[in-house]
Amino acid sequence: MNRRRFLFAVFAALLHRRSAAEGTRAERVVVIGAGAAGLGAAAELQRAGYSVLVIEARDRLGGRIFTDRSLGAPVDLGATWIQGRRGNPISELAARFGVEVAPATDYDDVALFDRGRPVDLEILARYESELQELLAELERYSRGLEEDVSIASGLAELLRDEELTPFEERLLAWFLETLALDAAASADERSLLYADDEGFGGGDHLFPGGYEQIVHGLARGLEVRRGERVRRIALRQGGVRVETDRASHDADRAVVTLPLGVLKASPGEGGVSFDPPLPEWKRRAISRLAMGTLDKVALRFPEVFWPAHDLLGNLDGAGGGLPVFLNLAPHLGAPILVAFSAGPGARRREERSDEAIAGETMEVLRTMAGEAIPAPERLVATRWHRDPFAGGSYSFVPVGARGEDYEALAEPVAGRLFFAGEATNRSYPATVHGAYLSGLREAKRIAALT
Repeated sequence: MNRRRFLFAVFAALLHRRSAAEGTRAERVVVIGAGAAGLGAAAELQRAGYSVLVIEARDRLGGRIFTDRSLGAPVDLGATWIQGRRGNPISELAARFGVEVAPATDYDDVALFDRGRPVDLEILARYESELQELLAELERYSRGLEEDVSIASGLAELLRDEELTPFEERLLAWFLETLALDAAASADERSLLYADDEGFGGGDHLFPGGYEQIVHGLARGLEVRRGERVRRIALRQGGVRVETDRASHDADRAVVTLPLGVLKASPGEGGVSFDPPLPEWKRRAISRLAMGTLDKVALRFPEVFWPAHDLLGNLDGAGGGLPVFLNLAPHLGAPILVAFSAGPGARRREERSDEAIAGETMEVLRTMAGEAIPAPERLVATRWHRDPFAGGSYSFVPVGARGEDYEALAEPVAGRLFFAGEATNRSYPATVHGAYLSGLREAKRIAALT
């Protein structure tokens, strides 16, 4: 490179740096929430030259991504899987950050018990085929509906003239309970008309080292204020003021990634006040959508006593119990089981003590594996519904709501307030990748304005 070209390159670099700095001074964005949506939006905005501050109420990053290590191994108590690895942006982040990904969880690799006895796999396969046909029939039935009903109501109509054996009734109840785990809501709560979401292929994959690795990768280089709970968000002349319980932050724009459960709460219940109040169409969407609950009970035992399957199922755990256990021993090298519960049963369980939850969980396991199994060494139970910074696990569409409510929740207000999070992503709600993509969406929306 000759001297003239060298000087021109240096001048161009300095000019670019000055322009970026001027752009930074001209636009400041406050991002509320350090979950996948907030960190995704903040990283994208900072890359585009904006001055970005992330405010997080918790003393940790991740929001509803929470890797707990109290059992001596990384156990994800919130988000657990890459849901559909093929083409999923979380897979791309895992590759970028060098995060180990486990083989796909085999949901067919289940040891199912009924009243203490294993269910024959051939019988299970036959009924599974019938259940899948029942779901297909339910989908066809939904197309002819003029008014929305719950999934449970639709199934009851289809099965009105069927005479089920006691075993078939237990199997159907267990199957519905496993569907509830996916939506964090029971079949009685969920809309039949809006029950389907888009997804990625390629199976669901765990992170043996914990989902928090994705969070920490996204947060690199970002300014994050932890332990600041937002109390009020006010539109001001030409900008936004975000008031927390510790400070006030002025910015040109704000990206609000508060969970739906927090948006639904009143200021007196730990929610956030907006000044002026949010438009009626947005408040209506917040009111109509619902926040589901998916809780976990993670137990560490002195040894592995359960069969070597990805999942353990219990027909007696249906109806608000603990229908499914995830076997983490192959991934963590530690004798850890995680029990799942969802919907009203999970919310009721949150009112109980850890000791009561441990007793109930062990009762279920002893029904499955015998009275002689060892007691757990340690246990941790989640209470996402009672969590003041979440108000639940993730969103779902109840009877009376509609898919368009997700789109309304995503709409900006006054060109200053932008909204992201899984509950603003109609295509991929209730997922980490949906939350992350919504953050990128709002960052691009802001960039298009300036």
